[in-house]
Amino acid sequence: KAAQFARFCKNNNIVIDNWQFCNEPNFFTAPRRYFWNDGEDYAYKMKEIADSIRSVFPAANLSLSYGWNWGSTNFAAQIKNYQNKNGHYWNTVSIHAYPTHRNADVDFYDGFLTANKSLENATSNSYFKSMEDNSWLNSNLLITEFGVWNSSLTNTNYSAIYVSEYYMRLSQQRQAWMIGKHQIASAFNPENDSRTEIMQAYENQTPLNTDLLNT
Repeated sequence: KAAQFARFCKNNNIVIDNWQFCNEPNFFTAPRRYFWNDGEDYAYKMKEIADSIRSVFPAANLSLSYGWNWGSTNFAAQIKNYQNKNGHYWNTVSIHAYPTHRNADVDFYDGFLTANKSLENATSNSYFKSMEDNSWLNSNLLITEFGVWNSSLTNTNYSAIYVSEYYMRLSQQRQAWMIGKHQIASAFNPENDSRTEIMQAYENQTPLNTDLLNT
C-alpha cells in the first residue's frame, strides 16, 4: 500500500519533502494503545514501509517520529536501540516540541513561565546534543508540531510571539532542517468519521473499502 501511494504521488507530480512514519507513535504502546511494543518495535515495523517508499523514490527523506521532547519518555532511547543493532534506514529525526505543562489548562502566568523555559531549552545547543545522543552525529531535525499548548495562552499575543521567537532561534541551528507549525488541527472535520464501520472491520478482521464510505 505504501508503494502504491508513493507511485500515486510520483505519477501526479506531488512533491513530498519528507515522509514521517506515524503521528506521535509513543502514544501507541500498551497500555494506552497497542500498535507496537515499544520504540524499537516501531522502528522495526516501519522498515517495510520505508523500503516500499524507496522502491519508488530511492532518494526519499524518511523520518521516524521520536515522540515529545528528548528524554521525556523511553521511546526515543528505544528507537536508538534499534539503530544500534541495525543502523538507521531513515535520514531525518522528527519530534513534536511543546512546553510540558502540568496540564493543558494551567493559568496564564504559570503557562507563561513554563513556555518561556521551554522556548529556551527547545532551541538550545544542548537540545540538539540530546537529539544526537538519541540518533546520530549531525542528524537533521524535522519539527511537525510546536506551539504553546495551553488554552490560556493559545489565542493571545504571547502565542504569536512564541511562534516567531521559536522560528528565529531555530534559524540559528544548522541541524534545524524543516520546521512546521501545527496550524490546521480540527479546521475541517467530516460529518461522519465512520468510526463504527472502521472499528467493526478491525474487530472482525474484515477488509474495508474506505472509498465507499460517505463522509
